[in-house]
Amino acid sequence: MALPPKVCPRCGEEYLHTAVECVHCEVALVLPDQLGEVPVDSLPPPSELRRLRAAGAAWVVALSEQLTEREIPHRVEPLNEAESDAQGGGAGPYGVYVREDDFEAARVVDLAYLKREMPDLDESQLEEGFAGADDGACPACGDPIVPDADECGGCGLALGPIE
Repeated sequence: MALPPKVCPRCGEEYLHTAVECVHCEVALVLPDQLGEVPVDSLPPPSELRRLRAAGAAWVVALSEQLTEREIPHRVEPLNEAESDAQGGGAGPYGVYVREDDFEAARVVDLAYLKREMPDLDESQLEEGFAGADDGACPACGDPIVPDADECGGCGLALGPIE
């Protein structure tokens, strides 16, 4: 059975199912039925949205699929150089952005996905965050934590208190 192609939500270019990112727009690809009712271009630019997560392509695509299933409008955009540096250079090249009004609902989806992917984290770690970890390493993946980072550069785990 052939897998359906993926589509760029911005330009509409079609790709093989295994592709992750549009080579022209540098945004995560989705299945045609996941394009949602709110096109990416109808959302304001990332500077006017709240970043939910910074992570690598695979994590961002999976999170985007979860948000799309719950009809939460969002953008997936490459991080600019300053954002990437602030994340310690290892958080991945993408950010997931949502409207302020959608942030709490999106955060619930993000935490549920995090719990599924990292089941060894206990509730207190998820709810209290990881700012000030004693050993300077992410409790989820063990990567070094960059001072003042709000997420782990290796796995995207929220390091500060959940707002």
